[in-house]
Amino acid sequence: MRKRTLLPALALAVLLSPACQPAPAALTDEDRAAMEQVTARAMEIANGSKDWAEYARNYYTEDAVFMPPQAPAVEGHEAITASFEAMPDFSDLVLEMVEAHGTVDLAWARGTYTITWMMPDGTPMRDAGSYLEIWQRQADGSWKVKADMFNSDLQVSM
Repeated sequence: MRKRTLLPALALAVLLSPACQPAPAALTDEDRAAMEQVTARAMEIANGSKDWAEYARNYYTEDAVFMPPQAPAVEGHEAITASFEAMPDFSDLVLEMVEAHGTVDLAWARGTYTITWMMPDGTPMRDAGSYLEIWQRQADGSWKVKADMFNSDLQVSM
C-alpha cells in the first residue's frame, strides 16, 4: 500500500519543482538603454553610409531572421544585407522603442518608425509604421536583434 501513496506524491513533486524555481531576472533600465544605443548606431548607418553589411553585423545576431512586409523572411547577415540592398533608397529613418520587456538574456521590443522612401521616379514618399523585435544578449553582454518584423501604417489597396 505504501508504494501507491508515494508514487502520486513523487509525481506531484516532480511537476511542481519548476514552479519553485526562481524566475529569471527581469530586463533592466540599463538593458533597455543598451538596446536603444544599438538602435541609434543602426540608424546612423542607415541614414549615413548605408553599409548594409556593417548594419547587419552591428544590429542583428548571426542567425537573425528579418521579416519585411510583402517579402519572404531572410535569415543571417548575408541575406539581411542583400535584403536591404534590394530595398528602394531611403532616408530619415527614425526608430522609436515604445516598450521593451523580457529577462536578462532575451527580450522583445515594440516600436514605431518613420522613413522617407525614394520612389523609382525620384519622388519621396513619407512612411510610418510599427515594428516588433526579439532581442538576445550576446556572450560579450551586448544586445542584438534575433528576429525583426515591421509593417507600414499606409493603406495598400489589393
